[in-house]
Amino acid sequence: MSERSNFKKGGFFIEIFLSIIILSIFTFNAFSSGFSGQDRVYLSASFPEEEYDGELADLNNVEIEESVEDVKENGDFLADDSPLVSGFEQENEEEGIKKEAMDEEIVINAHQSLIDNPYKYLPEGSNYARLSYSTPVYYSIESVLSKSPFTYHGGGAVWINIKESRVVGDKEYYYINWGVNDSGWISSESVSFNDNLSTLRGVKLSAYGDKELAMVYTNVLNVRSEPGVLDEDTLVGQINKYYYISVEESRIVGGREWYRIGEGQWIDSSYVRNFVFAERPEAVGEDEKWIEVNLREQIAVAHIGDTPIYATLTSTGRAGHETVRGLFRPWLKTNNIAMRGARFSLNYDLADVPWVYFFHGSYGFHGTYWHNEYGVPQSAGCVNLSPYDSHWFFNWSLPVMGEEHEIRPKEGDNATWVYVH
Repeated sequence: MSERSNFKKGGFFIEIFLSIIILSIFTFNAFSSGFSGQDRVYLSASFPEEEYDGELADLNNVEIEESVEDVKENGDFLADDSPLVSGFEQENEEEGIKKEAMDEEIVINAHQSLIDNPYKYLPEGSNYARLSYSTPVYYSIESVLSKSPFTYHGGGAVWINIKESRVVGDKEYYYINWGVNDSGWISSESVSFNDNLSTLRGVKLSAYGDKELAMVYTNVLNVRSEPGVLDEDTLVGQINKYYYISVEESRIVGGREWYRIGEGQWIDSSYVRNFVFAERPEAVGEDEKWIEVNLREQIAVAHIGDTPIYATLTSTGRAGHETVRGLFRPWLKTNNIAMRGARFSLNYDLADVPWVYFFHGSYGFHGTYWHNEYGVPQSAGCVNLSPYDSHWFFNWSLPVMGEEHEIRPKEGDNATWVYVH
């Protein structure tokens, strides 16, 4: 066989080898883009994709193998900071969400009850951050200089409270608290701050009389001109997370319940939590304060006797770690406390959890700085509230706190009842 023939044969195999490499790279990239954890779009397993009309939190959901970029491109990506469906422009206003569709102006009958700065409602000195895995912790600045950590901390659901910062050489270090009495210095490079601290604020009910109210808990909820008809022609606007609406009519269409919130404005009821109220428990006096926690609706309601006065979304215990049911008198009220445990195959270590009101053993109300998913079960059993709402309930409930860090109600203090059902 000639050298030319050998060369041709070698070139043929080289071409095959290069083709295999190129095909492998293409396949790997396609696989990575379709299954990357950061690029997944989640839809509820309870509702087929063609019926989808809102975006739920990533909780027990199926994964649709479609990248975020693809969804953004076709205008269906329903995120708070994403462009709306083509033809709409959004302006958040106090009286609702204003939409401009072509030449006609539509004002969606929804109202916001949000705050600008949730940090104002956390205890003084609160500066929370998440700590990276196996971060070296130093007793002092001297041990920082000598590179002699006394322990390693962080990873998973580990959050710390930063109390002080100092520059050592060309690096910044934070003095942190965690646990009960644990503290030390860490590198600032080992923390990440929460840019999504919840701005949720509940609704004062006195202004609404007997109106039936509900609050959106999905990121964005579509508003339709007709119930049950999911196409571009019926889409008249969208409502953002934690806006609340008044239900003027309900109708079952195709086995789903739809709410009319205004003239020619319908929403799928699956994506709101209804502010419905229980009757006063018999043990609670006619003029006594009590707090209701509705596990089905994921709401917390402040009552005085037979009158509900304030309602908001909450997050209670997940499946397998459900919040305890019953009627309770709280036993401890404290400005903040460390919480540790192991749930959902995850160790959590949360520094200085704010505005805590224990009502049965380790079950209690408290503020939450590590998630913003109210309206769906998220906790290991406690009743999670936003920074504002936890502060509101803490100050409203009895006994009233003075300058002390904590108080243990005694018999006769009339500690505010808690009714979980």
